[in-house]
Amino acid sequence: MRKVLDREAETKIIHATSTATLPISAKYIEDGFIATRNFQDHGESIFEIVRDDSLKFKACEMSKEDIVSLYLRHSLEMEEPDGDLVIKQADFQDGLDFSLLDDDFVLTRYFQNTNDSKWYAVFERVKESEQEE
Repeated sequence: MRKVLDREAETKIIHATSTATLPISAKYIEDGFIATRNFQDHGESIFEIVRDDSLKFKACEMSKEDIVSLYLRHSLEMEEPDGDLVIKQADFQDGLDFSLLDDDFVLTRYFQNTNDSKWYAVFERVKESEQEE
C-alpha cells in the first residue's frame, strides 16, 4: 500500500479522511500526509488529510527525538515556542487537542514516543503561498 501511495503522490495530490484518534491516522501523518481539518462526525473526531509531496514542512525533517527534546525544552524553560511550529503532548492519543487545525495550522507529525509512551502532535502554520497551491 505504501509503495502505491508513494507512486501516486509523485504526480497527484491525494485527499482522504481518517478517524483522528485511531493509530492508523498517526501512521498516515508519519508517512507523509498532513491533516488540514478536524471535524466531528457522529461524535467522532475526523481528520481531512492530504498528501502533497510538493509541500515542505520543518517538522517533517526532524527526528522524533528532536521533536520530543524541543517540546521538553520549551515546557521546562517556560519558553515560548516558535509561533509557526507548535508541539502538543498528551498521555493518551485521544487526549490531544487538535483545535489549531481551525487556526491556519496543519498537523505535520503525529506519533507515540517509545521512550515515555506519550503522544505528540506537531502543528505548523500554513504560509500564504502554501494555501494558494
